[in-house]
Amino acid sequence: MTGLLEIRDLTIALPAGADRAAAVEHLSFDVDAGEIVCLVGASGSGKSLTAQAILGLLPPALASEGRIGFKGRDMLRLKGAELRQVRGAEIGMIFQEPMTALNPLMRVGDQIAETLRYHGHDRHSAQAEMVRLLAATGLPEAVAREWPFRLSGGQRQRVMIAMAIALRPSLLIADEPTTALDVTTQAQILRLLRDIQRERGMGVLFVTHDFGVVAEIADRVVVLEAGKVVETGPAQEVLRAPAHSYTVKLIAAIPVGRRGASAAASGPVAEVSHLSRLFRRGTAGVHDVSFSVGRGEILGLVGESGSGKTTIGRCVVGLERPTSGTITIRGTGRPQMVFQDPYGSLNPRRTIGATLIDTGKAAGLSAPDAAALARVQLALVGVPDVALDRYAHEFSGGQRQRLAIARALMSGPDLLVADEPVSALDVLVQDQVLQLFERLRAERGLSILFVTHDLRVAARLCDRIAVLDRGRIAEIGPTADILRHPTHAATAALLDALPGTAWRPLYSEERPSA
Repeated sequence: MTGLLEIRDLTIALPAGADRAAAVEHLSFDVDAGEIVCLVGASGSGKSLTAQAILGLLPPALASEGRIGFKGRDMLRLKGAELRQVRGAEIGMIFQEPMTALNPLMRVGDQIAETLRYHGHDRHSAQAEMVRLLAATGLPEAVAREWPFRLSGGQRQRVMIAMAIALRPSLLIADEPTTALDVTTQAQILRLLRDIQRERGMGVLFVTHDFGVVAEIADRVVVLEAGKVVETGPAQEVLRAPAHSYTVKLIAAIPVGRRGASAAASGPVAEVSHLSRLFRRGTAGVHDVSFSVGRGEILGLVGESGSGKTTIGRCVVGLERPTSGTITIRGTGRPQMVFQDPYGSLNPRRTIGATLIDTGKAAGLSAPDAAALARVQLALVGVPDVALDRYAHEFSGGQRQRLAIARALMSGPDLLVADEPVSALDVLVQDQVLQLFERLRAERGLSILFVTHDLRVAARLCDRIAVLDRGRIAEIGPTADILRHPTHAATAALLDALPGTAWRPLYSEERPSA
């Protein structure tokens, strides 16, 4: 191996008034040619800022010092045209959210070709290479004529990979590229990246908070806590015998399945019977789905993206109208939804207090009673009262999700529909939110319809799961029974795609293979 990227004593200072002086402090590590190094840590640990610093993409308000050596050059000293020539041609970047990284006003093929033409290809060669890149990332040529919004999340991420490797860079930086993808799509993307890396001998810096991904692809791992390296070494050594207490804490927070399923305390709170939902051109998003949710039960809806999970949840809370079938809700309160992205579902122009009070008033409470209840709900979800006078952007992702749960509870529902509520959270914050759902069920007898593509979360949280396959229920039953002994190919495929199970099994009493 030859040295490729050498980061030495990197410090990224934060603006005055931040909770700490630096986002990254005296950071040092290497990435060699032909290896994958995973940069791991909780949200706010400095992972993404480190990746941005390598390419000179830090916000102007953040000052950096130290050295980022790449092929004999210090990336922190490069400016203007010289820096732009390195981006793409020598260092490729895959961003976490391709929908915001891709130009919504350009067709996919034109965006890939534009990258090539900027770096010297003529129109004809750029077009031919664009088609070849699509094929190399598993996409048909027809995708070139599509707009980004018409592609699935996995397809958009493949387009980003095609753009990142278009100029055969020596180093590829991947910033949380699989966070929002279902397990089968994630497995395809990880396999694609590994194959490309081996074929081209690239060095890869892979930013992630998912230790299952680390176990699947990493050669070495660097663990960050609050901007400082606390542990580094060969991936398998760090995963199987972590030396630092923070690494131990991160690994301990990974969801692990419960040994048995809890029975619902009484009859059903919600009954869904022969539900179908047709979309345009008569295609079925959901077809003939039936299930019930018992009082105090957590039922998981699991499956690939596009399997109908979210559509079912939206029908249950009344945000979409079924084409056929019936939904019966029992109890005193209307079911409420907790969305995947609380930043998008909380009004940015209203304080948290106003948002909660408005929700209480809509449920029939007086303004004083709604204000009093808002304080009770904030205490329940573990957010201090000072949140009432603040806005959504002033909170972290985990705090915003707690606030979204508090808002959902304001109308006194017997049923919550939680749509991928922890998919974008790091493992420590995810553990806190899952504990909150468990406590709400235990203390309030709340029923939860929990939509997730994460089988580890389902194994820990759900009493039963319904596995969806192309809009139909493939199988339904106690979570442990289905995940240990699947009877349908769709369930088996989800389990096969789950990363890191040889290192960290779904259930604590199971032992990984040697």
